[in-house]
Amino acid sequence: MVIPGFKVRKEGLTWSSATRHYRAFESLSRHRTLSICMHRCLVDYPGLWLTSTKHHIFPNLTMAGCREVRHRMTSLPADLKKRRNAERATLIARRLAAPVADLARWSALIEASLRGGFSALEGMIVGFYWPFQNEFDARPFVADLRGRGVRAVLPAVVAKDQPLEFREWWPGVAMATGVYDLPVPDGTSLLTPDALLIPALGVGSQGDRLGYGGGYFDRTLAALHPKPLAVGLAFELSRIATIVPQPHDVLMDFIVTEAGIEAAVAGGLKKLSAEDCRARLAALAAERGLPRRESSPSCARDPKRAAPAN
Repeated sequence: MVIPGFKVRKEGLTWSSATRHYRAFESLSRHRTLSICMHRCLVDYPGLWLTSTKHHIFPNLTMAGCREVRHRMTSLPADLKKRRNAERATLIARRLAAPVADLARWSALIEASLRGGFSALEGMIVGFYWPFQNEFDARPFVADLRGRGVRAVLPAVVAKDQPLEFREWWPGVAMATGVYDLPVPDGTSLLTPDALLIPALGVGSQGDRLGYGGGYFDRTLAALHPKPLAVGLAFELSRIATIVPQPHDVLMDFIVTEAGIEAAVAGGLKKLSAEDCRARLAALAAERGLPRRESSPSCARDPKRAAPAN
């Protein structure tokens, strides 16, 4: 089908039109009104593949257009890249310098917010992360969720510029050591998450998240349909004005810090009570058709090749 109101120039796809098409696709795909073919990719940075064959979305797409979109979505302007790297260094240093007692107190408050506001995750497949450089440790919360019907998964990097795969985790599972000496489950089932608990190095005022620069979570969120519920976890010391979001930067649905729970809404972040969070989470899950009716496995990979994501 052709997206109403959008046209592609015969000589190729310009960056501005590609951005508009991507936004339109992202919006429409939430309601499952578009079909996708897994070949002749338009946008492969976020793992989003659109057909230019008989299921016409972009009938006049050229390979030059593909290359232009790929370059623009995998490249940051030099000044923005420099700015983000400087912010990363500052934020990491700030978090590493935080007193142990403060980190413990803040973590207890975050865990209380998760337990109070995110009970709707019960029965889902929930992705989380192994804590790194004084990040909030979500493992106790996830272990509790497992006792209430949740299947937990940890992310693994399998190739550069590709979405993550998710391996089932449980306490005591065999683990392999990967990049940064972080563990990843060794040879367990590959599952598709319905929700993701995502570490945020920096948190902007729109729910924009600054990570470590690999783009893996953004790419994964864009690749998965329906989009998993995205919960960014950070301490208040991670607040920044903005990351200057680019087309490939995916906003979080929720931000949770020791100050409480916020939802990303039009115009910025909105403070939520635990009750309001449960209601919003349930509504978003219903809108996206989550949890999935059956677990969709990621592509099988050699477990010894994968590295943990952060």
